[in-house]
Amino acid sequence: WRGPTTPSPSRIMSERKPAMTFDRLINWDRDTALAVAPRLTWLHPNWITTGSLVLALAGLVAIAQGEGPATAFAGAALIFVSRWTDWIDGYVARATGTATNLGGLYDIAVGYVTMVLVMVAIGLRQGDMVLAWCGAGAAIFLRIVLMPVGWGLAKRQRLTIVPWNPQKLL
Repeated sequence: WRGPTTPSPSRIMSERKPAMTFDRLINWDRDTALAVAPRLTWLHPNWITTGSLVLALAGLVAIAQGEGPATAFAGAALIFVSRWTDWIDGYVARATGTATNLGGLYDIAVGYVTMVLVMVAIGLRQGDMVLAWCGAGAAIFLRIVLMPVGWGLAKRQRLTIVPWNPQKLL
């Protein structure tokens, strides 16, 4: 008989729920999106990215054209949901084996262009044309730089570049 034993510290640690760490606190959006992502593997990741772009554009229009705090809040919420879905497309691409350099570039371009256009929308809402033009100039610059890079990556991977066909969604 060995008598009562105390559990080892490693066993105690493994039975505990994970503590709320600073990383988990500031990345709650990533954690929740990645919890939802496995349910969306039936979607093509580029469709998810395109949906993110549509949500962002709707939010930007609401911010730029709207008046009052309700439209600003609605626009910000749409942009937040757009950026939240940004976590999902990469997970789906890796989980389904459909990840490509071109898809990754498309994802990055949508994210950067969305964030740059936030300056344009806020500038238009505030009547600050300098801010709006700086945002527009940055968006144009990103477009000029990212498009040739994307085409070059697609050519290097020998991808067939076909126009996006919304009929395939049905």
